[in-house]
Amino acid sequence: METWEEIALRLAERAGIGTSQHELIEVDDKAVMLSRRFDRNGAIRIPFLSAMAMMGAKDGERGSYPEMVDALAQHGAGKPPTIIQIH
Repeated sequence: METWEEIALRLAERAGIGTSQHELIEVDDKAVMLSRRFDRNGAIRIPFLSAMAMMGAKDGERGSYPEMVDALAQHGAGKPPTIIQIH
């Protein structure tokens, strides 16, 4: 799983989508992905809201990218690059 997640992050970077700093390493002959936390700046927490919470969805409910864009437009900080990256 970690290998596929790291591949997905590399593909996102190549497509111009911002990702967290990440690295795939091997520990005891197993792939382990390390990624920098996006919700911290040193000891300071950066508040965030998940798309699921923003849309008022429950765990397991299906959503769509257009619904996420609508939720961001309604509740987000208004940063157009975020909406562009979702599409």
